[in-house]
Amino acid sequence: MAHLALYGVAAGLAISVFFLSLRKNKNLSFWLTARNFGLCALLVGLLALIAGDDLDRRWTIAGKPRALFDYPVAVVHARIVPPAYTGSAPLEKEFIADGHRSAGTDLNPVPQGSLLRVRLENSPWPVVVRAGRQEVVLTETTEGIYEGELVIDRATSWQVRRGSEKLGVWPVILLQDQAPEIREFRIAEELTPLGLLPVEVDAADDYGIASLKILVTSQDHPDADPYELKLPVEKLSAYDGRFYVDLSMAGAAGGTATLTLVAEDEAGQVTVRDVQGIAIARREFSDPIARKMASLREELLEHPENRHAIARQIMAFSLLPEEEVGSPVYHLALRSAYWRLVNPATPGDPEEARRILWDVANLTEGGAGGQIELALVEKLDAIRLSLLQGQSVDAVRHELADLDGLFARFSGSEESAQLAGDEILDHRVLHKLYGRVLYYADKKHHDKAERLMDYLRTAVVSRDVSFLTVGGYSRFIAATQGQQIMDNLIGIQKRLLANSYKGGLKAEIVTTDKSGHYEARVRREWQEWSDTQSKLGASLEQLSSALVDSGIDSRNDVEEISRLIGDVLASLEAGQMETAAQYQSQILVLLNNLKHRLGDELYHAPLIRALEEEESGS
Repeated sequence: MAHLALYGVAAGLAISVFFLSLRKNKNLSFWLTARNFGLCALLVGLLALIAGDDLDRRWTIAGKPRALFDYPVAVVHARIVPPAYTGSAPLEKEFIADGHRSAGTDLNPVPQGSLLRVRLENSPWPVVVRAGRQEVVLTETTEGIYEGELVIDRATSWQVRRGSEKLGVWPVILLQDQAPEIREFRIAEELTPLGLLPVEVDAADDYGIASLKILVTSQDHPDADPYELKLPVEKLSAYDGRFYVDLSMAGAAGGTATLTLVAEDEAGQVTVRDVQGIAIARREFSDPIARKMASLREELLEHPENRHAIARQIMAFSLLPEEEVGSPVYHLALRSAYWRLVNPATPGDPEEARRILWDVANLTEGGAGGQIELALVEKLDAIRLSLLQGQSVDAVRHELADLDGLFARFSGSEESAQLAGDEILDHRVLHKLYGRVLYYADKKHHDKAERLMDYLRTAVVSRDVSFLTVGGYSRFIAATQGQQIMDNLIGIQKRLLANSYKGGLKAEIVTTDKSGHYEARVRREWQEWSDTQSKLGASLEQLSSALVDSGIDSRNDVEEISRLIGDVLASLEAGQMETAAQYQSQILVLLNNLKHRLGDELYHAPLIRALEEEESGS
């Protein structure tokens, strides 16, 4: 209506001016009229040039006031597509673009980084979609239909505009993606027997951790590039556990360093946490060739300008006879390192040469067995990650097949330090473990399966896999069951000891009993105690026989206990309760000692108990 009123006022003024000019100017000037017309045309052309692609819309609106002409009502189809890592479902709604502010609550809340896809129908002209500082012009896909998209990062509303005309405004309730949180980052003081550093990590993110890595920066050379070690954590909303990392390859080895834990989420947000003053142990090699490879690697790190001289030394070592180095890959690895230093194809070739020298030093020092041990730890970490991610049974089965192949290589490695003498791995126990892991994965109990892998990983890094050897599993089973039996026997022995103390008082009453009835009743109780003590000795002998068969020698303790049981029985027969109590106290001490001995065998008791659980429904 305001537009129409403006048109009416303009028309009235034009008519008035025209008639006024006719009355005042009797001789009209053609050139003056042409000049004025030319100025008006020039002004209209300038405005048309400024309008650009929007000329058609502006010209139509200028010539057709909305009070007199009908315009089509546009329809907006909006779709919010949250980032895939959020796991949120897309939101979709249709709005009438009538210029009024709509509620639009069906499109809220909107996770940060979501994609807003807009399709405009029934519009003769293109429109602009604006959200915060972002703006996109919709493209005409078919006649009268315009489509486009933009990312909602920071916005409180989104709107559709057609030039100065606001077709609609809709609010945005934004769910901001929080940066990852590192609750704990702690370094253990001592290395494991395998030479790995235990690291405690507790990190979380609202949508998921994309990557977790440790940067090792030398405090003596803070300007040097840090050593980076990626931890097997990704696509997890939280991780709270321990890693065993090998930092001996870091340039800071042999000195103190700052360890930085870097957590990054799917949105690219990063959180860091430092631990300073950590001593990084330098790996010492006893083999002379391994020591030389390690020294060449350090020289290449400290003096990269000497890489050609170092390359010549590497070539000299590659010419050693094969019987002196003992590994068929030795020569190939050194020749690869040589060419990477002499004629690097990429900027990263010198660094790759350093890594090759380190691998050759470790292979020469520890043989293939040492490499397999580290490969076992890495594969166990990969399986734990698969379980924590809740992957399918088939994916876990594939990882376990690779693990079984590594254990097969490990058991056949002569250099293995984890197996002593003629001990060999019992693959039946390993397959029982695999079956239990797959059972838990199938039942969606991934946390239980992950704990089994964690127990096994702890055994590997501690160089204690004796429970996986032939006979080792049965020894742990016997120790587990033996401890339960020992608890029962100790409880019975404690009651017998208490009865002996009480029996001393009854023995005094017996001496004053003239009728003999009380003495007969007390004698029956003493006989029952003697029978129970005898049964305890028999049960202990059966347990000892089972323990000896499984490889746990308990004969000396059992023989001593049997001798003391004989003394107890003789004392009970003679009515000497105090003497019987003294012998029973000694028996109780020996029983507890035997229980502690069995406890020493149960380092892997949680894993053994898990393997012995009933697989109901499997």
